[in-house]
Amino acid sequence: MEGILHSSNPLRFERSATNPTAKGGVGCLLGRTMKQTLSRILVVDDSPGARERTRSALEDGDFLVVEASSGPQALLRAAEVKPRAVVTDLNMPGMDGLQLVAKLRQRGIHCPVLMVTAETSPQLRSAGIRLGVSAWLHKPFDAAHLTRALEAILKHDAVSVSPTTRPLNKR
Repeated sequence: MEGILHSSNPLRFERSATNPTAKGGVGCLLGRTMKQTLSRILVVDDSPGARERTRSALEDGDFLVVEASSGPQALLRAAEVKPRAVVTDLNMPGMDGLQLVAKLRQRGIHCPVLMVTAETSPQLRSAGIRLGVSAWLHKPFDAAHLTRALEAILKHDAVSVSPTTRPLNKR
């Protein structure tokens, strides 16, 4: 049957005789790309250059990226697009990444969050874990680390049974 997607990795799809529409690693299903169906990621950073680098790395990894330049804009975008995950900078003016996570949770948005930061403070990390940050990625990082970290938190989220479920190593 034409249009069937084949992959051992649910985020990557290959062109085959039964999947001739797949291009650049993405197949089509009922007129929607798998990017749109499986992996809409909200990227939040006040730096246009950092957002561009993050967007580029994630799109190369077959993620569909939605961008926000501030915490308040991210709250609006999250309500609109219902992201599968959020990748956010910690240090932003007005509303930092931790405040953003707290407000997302207050609004019932419990998707995984990858916090990107140059900060190494154990106190900030503990505060983030208490708020529900799924993972931390320290700057500088390369595209492969970003993609692997995001895939890991998405994989964990796929097996979670509720928004309040935490991995055993988080206390």
